[in-house]
Amino acid sequence: MIKQHKYQIGQQVHYKPAGAFGRMQMSGEVKIERLLPPTATENQYQVESLFDGRKRVVRESEIG
Repeated sequence: MIKQHKYQIGQQVHYKPAGAFGRMQMSGEVKIERLLPPTATENQYQVESLFDGRKRVVRESEIG
């Protein structure tokens, strides 16, 4: 069963990377750019950093 996305396009949220690669990425405020299809059991988003403008794909559990 696919859950609805918790966050909406344009919403500003805090990004905190998880896992081994997360330590190499900067956490901080991001803006939701696109709602993406889920991977297995978790929704994904394309976000843009409010600090440096970089875009990345993140899992729902990495933002809040």
